Amino acid sequence: MTLSGLVVELHPELDPSEIRHFPLCDIFTIIYKGTLIGYFDPVHYNLRIDSNEVKQFIDK
Repeated sequence: MTLSGLVVELHPELDPSEIRHFPLCDIFTIIYKGTLIGYFDPVHYNLRIDSNEVKQFIDK
């Protein structure tokens, strides 16, 4: 499964085509429509999504 797929699995209301991820040191930042919504640490397989940031896109 891709990182975008993992994000959509947690928040199916997000458009997968708008999810981007970029490497930053040893983690990947997760960007949705230009806003940082979380990060993924592949070493510890830790995915963190800020639900407050996601909520702002759902409420629009």
